[in-house]
Amino acid sequence: MRALVCALVLGCGAGPGRELGPAAAWTAPAQPGDLEVARVGGVPISSAQLSAHKRATGLEARAALDDLIEQELLAQVARERGLWAAPEVRLARAQALVRSFVSDDFGRTTASSDVIPENDARPVYDKMKDFFHHQRLLRVWNVCTDDATARAIYEDARAHPPRDPEDFQALAARHGGNAQMIFTEESSRAYAEDWRKAVFAALRRPGDLMAPARLPGLGFPCTTHVAWCEQALAPRDDSFAQALPEIRRRIYDDWRRKAFLSWVGRMVRAHTIELHPEALPK
Repeated sequence: MRALVCALVLGCGAGPGRELGPAAAWTAPAQPGDLEVARVGGVPISSAQLSAHKRATGLEARAALDDLIEQELLAQVARERGLWAAPEVRLARAQALVRSFVSDDFGRTTASSDVIPENDARPVYDKMKDFFHHQRLLRVWNVCTDDATARAIYEDARAHPPRDPEDFQALAARHGGNAQMIFTEESSRAYAEDWRKAVFAALRRPGDLMAPARLPGLGFPCTTHVAWCEQALAPRDDSFAQALPEIRRRIYDDWRRKAFLSWVGRMVRAHTIELHPEALPK
């Protein structure tokens, strides 16, 4: 890399006694009081700039300084060759400036979900009341069948624990069973009480398997149930204050996108923008 830099410098005619001057700098101007750690073509590199480059690159001090020197040399050579004002260079500089501004102004003030106002989180809490207030919940895959099939599915699942719902469905199908997903609360009246008692007594955590339970009085043509647990949620009774951190985490990405559009909109409204659609290329 240094050989390339030296070749470029010599090729553009920048000899040892020639300085391009600070106007040609790639490195940002040093601030008053900064210690100078190097000078390239008359352009100083300060300790503050070096520290910032170390943080950005993860390099050690000497390697970071070498990197800054190389980039400054290349920038000066490119400027001498007339590339500083090239359209693609101007665009890249503008994009870098925008990224820096957005990161410093918008990014710094929205870096954490903690900044989401309670007023933005409250409607989510009201809409998700059932999520924050419930008894024990289970998402199970249940097979209602005859005794022999239920026993075969159970023994196979014990010998070869399903990795996911698709695995359990395929296992049940191999024995002629049809696994159906049921998501229910412990006291829900949507499902027969005897079945709920059997399922909630047997299943506590994901991956648990309910042994065949013979429940002939449920009004189904089948008599025996075997079930596998996909998801188990503990009881909750969270106030808004208790739920607030979780709500903020859940809505953060979407909230931040909307906040960014609002932030841009405020700047647009604060500046005069002229449009000339008649000049657009056909």
